[in-house]
Amino acid sequence: MNSIQRRSVTVCAAAGLAVVGTVSLGQSPASADTEVNLPRVQTVNRLSDGSTITVSADDHARISPSMGATPLHRNVWVSGTVRVNAGKAMTRGRLEVGYIIGCQVALGASANVDSDTETGDSDVTVGASTDGEITLGPGEVERQPILNYTQKDENGDTERVGYYTFDGNSASLTFTDKTFGLTGCAGYAQARLYANVTAYERGSKSKITVYGKPFSIG
Repeated sequence: MNSIQRRSVTVCAAAGLAVVGTVSLGQSPASADTEVNLPRVQTVNRLSDGSTITVSADDHARISPSMGATPLHRNVWVSGTVRVNAGKAMTRGRLEVGYIIGCQVALGASANVDSDTETGDSDVTVGASTDGEITLGPGEVERQPILNYTQKDENGDTERVGYYTFDGNSASLTFTDKTFGLTGCAGYAQARLYANVTAYERGSKSKITVYGKPFSIG
């Protein structure tokens, strides 16, 4: 079962999400891991009243061969923090964070990363996990959200949750050793962080997206 608790949020899943600092992975990273230090990214936009909204992200990655031990297998662990700060015109917001992964594709900021489900709180922490197995062929791209679990909607149907909503004009999401495995890509592969923010004002809304720097995952 998955759970969301108010204020100090920990997302737990059967696949192995844990509290930050209690890292329990199904396999140990290999000694040949490659550390990727990525630059901080930030974007500043204007709201309808002229005030600003700032979305910033800091992240880094660790890449290792998978237990498959072939060029078709690789694992990536990512950690980072995304922050949203806006003027008082913003009354609530929605934040989605994840990674775009491509096989033999140069990732650009035009990639489609629209959201589709929601939950709530203003500061969320996601611990280590071993979920997210991705299979890609040449020229294929897939999105891997940081938040990814199921809940019941108002009709009692199960839906996937990939972002959260919050009240007020600020929020943050911190994730530690979130991992995904890529298989099937014989050529080079890339990944990059994305953060989608929807800022709700009285009678209007704005959407802001920030992208991290693309990095090679082998």
